[in-house]
Amino acid sequence: MKALNKLANDYVNFCKECCMYASRDISRPEPLQFDAEHYRKLYTCFSLFSVLYLPEPGFEDVPVGDELMEWLNTHFIEPSTQEGDDLSSQERPWEDPAFWPYLTRTSLRGLSKASAFFLDVLQNHPSSYLQGLAQQLSPLLTDHPRLNSFNAERDFAVASRRWKGKVKTLRIELDRVPEIEREDGFENWWDRFSDIVGILEGRDDVIKKVCFELGADWKEVCAAWGIFVDTRLRRQDLP
Repeated sequence: MKALNKLANDYVNFCKECCMYASRDISRPEPLQFDAEHYRKLYTCFSLFSVLYLPEPGFEDVPVGDELMEWLNTHFIEPSTQEGDDLSSQERPWEDPAFWPYLTRTSLRGLSKASAFFLDVLQNHPSSYLQGLAQQLSPLLTDHPRLNSFNAERDFAVASRRWKGKVKTLRIELDRVPEIEREDGFENWWDRFSDIVGILEGRDDVIKKVCFELGADWKEVCAAWGIFVDTRLRRQDLP
């Protein structure tokens, strides 16, 4: 098995190097046999194959959600850095139609630093309700228990239960917001915020809806499923 792991890693690294080389705008003595996109696809597929079928020794039977999300964030980068830069340059980014989709996606993908930045920006939002809720949500995203931060799966399970309790408290606070206070003239911020809380609650219907609205596909659904819906999802559970 160690030999297979090494062979798989060698293939993954070789595909990555070929992709980087083919992407360079340089003169070459002869045309490339394949373009950079061809090698990018190989790199992506071999990486997923390695995650699913050739885990590191000792990790064969551990939950796979973190590894799937890392693969997704490495090979299918969303949202883009440009989107974040555009929003961060605005005085009131919540007025931009791209704001809530951006925040929803960073929350879905576990990009806690980006999420925390824009939740902090919401402290300037005219709604005091949203200000308070954003302040509560930020540490939930940054402190979300992830398996790779624990030495034992049992410790991870205990931390996850405590974290879920805090998410439940946030849902109660969110539901207390009066109907008349749930819009700001640009967006029904309550609905958008509720979607993010629904993701953290592990509600499969919300995750599917959000992924559809973001134009995501099975890759994002599967990765999010292993992080939020079924944190014990293992390789052998996947179809």
